[in-house]
Amino acid sequence: MNDTLEFDTGLITIRAKRWGQEGGIPTLCLHGFLDNAASFDRLAPKLHGLDIVAMDFAGHGWSDHRPLGMPYSGLSDLHDILSVADQMEWKTFSIIGHSMGAELGAQLAGLFAERVTALVCLDGFCGTDGAPQTLVHLSSMVGSANPRLSTLKVFETLEAMEHRLSEATGQSLESARLIVERGHQVVSGGFSWRADSRIRSGGPMELTNAQLRALVSATSARTALILADTTSEWL
Repeated sequence: MNDTLEFDTGLITIRAKRWGQEGGIPTLCLHGFLDNAASFDRLAPKLHGLDIVAMDFAGHGWSDHRPLGMPYSGLSDLHDILSVADQMEWKTFSIIGHSMGAELGAQLAGLFAERVTALVCLDGFCGTDGAPQTLVHLSSMVGSANPRLSTLKVFETLEAMEHRLSEATGQSLESARLIVERGHQVVSGGFSWRADSRIRSGGPMELTNAQLRALVSATSARTALILADTTSEWL
């Protein structure tokens, strides 16, 4: 099974890829910041016995951008994740999250412990910060409701996009090619990213240390944290 799915969350449409077998362990795969569901193209087919749905977060990949006037926030992303699970009719499910997806997955596992049975965090976990920095993050998140005046970066070829992504993130060209394939759009003069530029001001809520301890205490899911050699560069 390798399907493309759509989920109506009420305001936008979230799109996703599906692998595995119906009747397998319900599993949501959550990608990282500025990535998309193609992050799991190489991993998902190797995970047998699972029913996998890898969603594009709002403003990423093939999913809709949030309407102008609506900020990008981790709370909205958590709502979208639950909406996808509800429409799949999954009362409980596992989560495999990468980077930002791991952070959101960890938050969901603490807030809705009765629904998340297992959590695999790849290069990420809940971010922590001091209260003053949390306020800065809140201000930036609210500002993401407004359009950003930024110049659209145009690449002459998809290969140029792939090389730029590979150089910027250190991932292989093969991995970058998968992200670019799902994440590009055709524009005048070549290709650009489909992602909404406003997402750079959003993202998961940064928690204080006290909030993180409370969240972890509330989590009942079996949890595994897998770190790469260069994890410290991104956390």
